[in-house]
Amino acid sequence: MKTSLTERIEQLLHKKGDLAERLLLEAQIQVNTELAEQVDFQKKAYKIIREYGKRKLREEINLVDKQLFENPKYISFQHKILSYFKKQ
Repeated sequence: MKTSLTERIEQLLHKKGDLAERLLLEAQIQVNTELAEQVDFQKKAYKIIREYGKRKLREEINLVDKQLFENPKYISFQHKILSYFKKQ
C-alpha cells in the first residue's frame, strides 16, 4: 500500500514511520520548492492547532477557577486550597 504525500509529511514532522522514508522526503524537500512549501504549510497548520488548543485549555481552566473560587457553594474547598499556600 502506497503512503500518501500528506501522510509522509506528517510522519516526517512527527518523527514517526520508516527512517529511510523520512530521509528520502527530507532530500526531496531540499530540491523541490513546491514540496518544501507544502511541508512549511503543514508545520504552520500544526502550530495554529496547538495554539488554539492551548487557548481553549486556558479558557476552560479559567472557567473552572472562577466557578470554584467565586461560588459560595465551594467555600470549604476554597479554604482547603488556600490553606496550602498560607505560611505556617
